[in-house]
Amino acid sequence: MKIILIIFYIFYFNAFASDFEDGTIALEEKKYEKALQLLKKSCNDLNPEACFQVGNIYFEGLGVQDSDFEAKSYYLKACKLKLQEACQAADDLDPG
Repeated sequence: MKIILIIFYIFYFNAFASDFEDGTIALEEKKYEKALQLLKKSCNDLNPEACFQVGNIYFEGLGVQDSDFEAKSYYLKACKLKLQEACQAADDLDPG
């Protein structure tokens, strides 16, 4: 049984990393639609860096309508996953 769990975790985390890495590459290549799709998937798999990148895509309007609301929602998700940089980005979007 332990072997099955170990194999599951190996495949799960390889897929997790792959979506994030592929999304990051797509973002660098300015393939924003593909990047957004892959990074959102990775974010939904609880990758805080992916959530932060999705927030940046919405903040900067890369292939989408810029939206502080959407950006902040993804920054907050990354913040809840303990990415301090995302907490700061969310705070910076607060009116003050």
